Amino acid sequence: MPPPSTLEILQEIQDHEVERGITPEWQQNEKMANSSVAPPEETCDVSAHHSKVVDNQTLLHTVTGSKFTVKQGLNISCFNTRTGLRQCLPSLVYIGVGHAGSTALFQALAMHPQLVPNDVQKKGKPGREPWFFNNMWNLNWDVDQAREEYAALFPQLSEKPIQALYEKTVTYWRNLAVPARMALVVPNATLLMFLRNPTSWLHSRFYPIHLDAPERTMKELLDDVPEPNSDDIARADDLFRRRLDTEGFKMCTDLPSRVKEILLHYPRSSLQVELAETFLKDPVSVLKRIENSIGLQPYTWNETQLTSNRWHVQVRPSLSSNLRTYIKQQCHSSIAEVEKLLNMDIQGIWDAAEAM
Repeated sequence: MPPPSTLEILQEIQDHEVERGITPEWQQNEKMANSSVAPPEETCDVSAHHSKVVDNQTLLHTVTGSKFTVKQGLNISCFNTRTGLRQCLPSLVYIGVGHAGSTALFQALAMHPQLVPNDVQKKGKPGREPWFFNNMWNLNWDVDQAREEYAALFPQLSEKPIQALYEKTVTYWRNLAVPARMALVVPNATLLMFLRNPTSWLHSRFYPIHLDAPERTMKELLDDVPEPNSDDIARADDLFRRRLDTEGFKMCTDLPSRVKEILLHYPRSSLQVELAETFLKDPVSVLKRIENSIGLQPYTWNETQLTSNRWHVQVRPSLSSNLRTYIKQQCHSSIAEVEKLLNMDIQGIWDAAEAM
């Protein structure tokens, strides 16, 4: 049987979205809707442009100026654009969730001399959320054009030294259409997902009282934290509970279907799931697993720098025991379903951490 044409593949994605009641973001974006795009081609081999770039011995310089020796090959997906430009696609994509340490992760990954982030800048933060597969996606693109549009968000890589690209968009996991789109554009990428205990995750995401401290350490912030009065806390708790009921718990209930959708388009080995609490407690172990998953040369991480340098810190009043129990009860079944899908102990690790 011949491989499906580009039109057939894109039509399948469109049908997939319509079945789920998804309105593509590009249709809501007037600029994208009115942009000129090349007509789709009749056929396209999804893997036609992928190549393996291998270098036996190359020196890179680390962020501290020391030399880093690359002694092994790294699989990188590169291609020549229609204008003859050599572009590469990311080997690692962080897909979510938000409020789980993704900014600290992004900075940590940038320390590795073989990793290069996307060029997009937002609010002064390095490489923040390209939103390519949700907000930027256009159903009129064929596969080649989608790849070229995505690759344009990243710096060009020379064939030597060997480096890999990465990006993070914390909202990719929420959109059911994203996995199918990603499988067309970056089928060889490792998808990285952080999960965080819902009690702290939803607290961080929805609690109405918080103090922001850009470019300050947690210790510096805690020294200056004002104590809110009991009336403020009571009002904040009430608003927080209402926000949980209207939108917060949906994030928990969405998790199983989103993970399932990802696994329909990517093998389990391509989805690396880590717990945010593990990254906070032992970032080096998580970073080494990421190195291994995409074939990076082992790097000597500066653990002091990893734990002390934070791009932003937020502090909120502690949750009451009643609210913590309420969140856990509402999210328990969803987390249990995710554990089965991933064949991974999650809730037990969170429970053990809370008991300490």
